[in-house]
Amino acid sequence: MRKLIYLLGLAVSIVLSAYTTHEHSDCYQEYIRMSSYYKNLNTAKIYMKYSSVSVLNGEYGEKLVTEITHNENKMRMTNGHITMYQDDKNCVLIAHDRNQIVLQTGGFNKDITAGLSWDKMSSSYHIDTLKKYYNPIQCNTNDGLGHLSLELKDKYLLQSPVKRMAYVYEIKSGKMLKATLDSEVNSTKSREIITIDKFTSNGVAEPFKGTALSQVLSGGTLKESFKKYKLTDVRSN
Repeated sequence: MRKLIYLLGLAVSIVLSAYTTHEHSDCYQEYIRMSSYYKNLNTAKIYMKYSSVSVLNGEYGEKLVTEITHNENKMRMTNGHITMYQDDKNCVLIAHDRNQIVLQTGGFNKDITAGLSWDKMSSSYHIDTLKKYYNPIQCNTNDGLGHLSLELKDKYLLQSPVKRMAYVYEIKSGKMLKATLDSEVNSTKSREIITIDKFTSNGVAEPFKGTALSQVLSGGTLKESFKKYKLTDVRSN
């Protein structure tokens, strides 16, 4: 989920059909505007579907499609390999490939942006931070789409694995369409390509019926569909 903090966007007030290149100062402001988009959504109810592909040293990995649904006190996340159920008391993590289920204590965070101070700090603070750490290397709009790329300054290369961030977003709505994060750790280069298929706060269905534990347990034992799974309970008493 933390990767998706990079995926915030806000409505830009103009729609440009012609190719336009912005000054660097405008690039920083464009990022702030884009990143403020989610503040206007009802983050208590969210449905998100996105695909992600990891590229390691030029080799593409499996494309994962992740769906996240949450309301005021429940969340469900699944990507085909892992399914997670979380309510106000417990978290259930199902690793399908390993036939393993882990039960953990921990209430669901009602707001996916809680703990993030983005909306509590001024735009000037974020612009100053961006200017300190990143150089804009692309900032333009074309056919109603915005393209923005930021590159970590050389003197900070050892402080962050993410060296470059590139975004594509809708000018009119401000919605993020795609993010590409380039990282390097110990000379190993990797790229994460994230494409947002859907993000809405309207008409969000309940993530799941019952409690998180009831998704896998019945009468204190694993349900029949999970009988082959190994159960690990690390909940605190």
